[in-house]
This record gives sequence, C-alpha cells and structure tokens, in this order.
Amino acid sequence: MKECQKSACSFENWYPKLRKWSIRAEFEMVPDDVLEFLRSDGVTVPVEAAIRRKKTSYVDDITFKEWDSEEDGDSDDEMPQPTFPGFSSKLSESLERFGGNVFIKLNWSAPTDAAWIATNSSLKCSNLQDIYLLLKGSNKISTDLDTVSGSSKFFVVLKEWQDIHPGSEFRCFISNKELIAVSQRNSSEFHLHIQQNVCTIVSSINDFYRSNVKNVFPLNNYTLDVI
Repeated sequence: MKECQKSACSFENWYPKLRKWSIRAEFEMVPDDVLEFLRSDGVTVPVEAAIRRKKTSYVDDITFKEWDSEEDGDSDDEMPQPTFPGFSSKLSESLERFGGNVFIKLNWSAPTDAAWIATNSSLKCSNLQDIYLLLKGSNKISTDLDTVSGSSKFFVVLKEWQDIHPGSEFRCFISNKELIAVSQRNSSEFHLHIQQNVCTIVSSINDFYRSNVKNVFPLNNYTLDVI
C-alpha cells in the first residue's frame, strides 16, 4: 500500500469527513514515550492504570507482577513501572464523556486478537487498565507500530461502545469508485435474516455509499465496513 493510501485510511483523516455517519469517537495522539512502552516486551500497565486485586489467573500474574515486587521490597533488577499521567488523563476524560465504556483501536487496526487478556475478556473498555492491556497484548497493534513509516503519527481512537449484532455488519468492496461486492463481515456464522433480505440489504448499502461516501472518500479502491 502506498503512503498516500495508508494516510487516507488513517482514522484521524477519514473520520472528520464521515463523522455524521460514524459511531461517535474521539482520538488522541500517542506520545513518543507511550509508543516506546507499547513496543517494549512484556505485558504490564502504567502505575495510574493498575487496579489492585487478588490474582486469580495467569493473566493477572503477568499483568500485576510489579505489585508483588513492591510488596516484597524494591529490587535493583526490577525496571520501574511506567507512568504517563498526561496521556492517561486524556484517555480517562474521553472514557468519562462516553459514559464509561468504549471500544479502542489505533489509526488502522483494533486489538481484536487480544480480548483474552482484558480483565473482562471483552473488547469493551471500562477503565485505563482495559485500554492498556488490549494495546499491549495485541499482535495487530504491534504490527502497525513496527511496520508503519517513522514519519506517521499514531493515535488512540476511543469509540462510544455499542452492542452490535454480528449479523448486522457488512464489508463493502469498492473498485474504481463503484461498489462491486458486499459480504457479511462475520463469515463464520449463518444469519437467516441476511439470506431473506439480501436484495434489500445490498440496495440500501449501495444507496448509502453513493449518497454519502463515494464523492467524499478520496481513494478509488478500498474496503468499507458498515452496520
């Protein structure tokens, strides 16, 4: 993918153009020290995101190991637990504005592969700990951080949480500014209502694309997800 194409698909560039038709969201630029932390090995959270509780699982053990070392005394071999008060405060403020529950991603990818590590085993983030655990535990996020050019800026995107039925998500394929195909995004399950209403669904999506996206988004060839 060319750099200009990558840029067009970056959330902070397309969202202002399509805000009216998108789930409500906010985004914050990720400072260099936080990027360094996200790229580092290990799964831990900053001081301000740590929630003290009894360890009950392997995830708890790797996540809260710093607390045990604090209780057992300082060690010269231990790295200090990181802290990002300014950035974390901005995330907390966004979380509060969205009623305490958000879906997070970076510019391009969401940590959908890391739900297992979250305290609620979900992509729904209710606190800073959930946010940092998903970002640190995701291979998709790690790939973005390692492969995107050094000149690119990274943003954490916080979207208002919505419970979306998998059978209402569709992926659209655009070629030369024309909608050429639509598929259900959740391809692992059969949804009877899609089969029963396929013509209406495709027609509605095509009308939406032509009226609201076709002449707004700059690329000629891309995929578009709709609900």
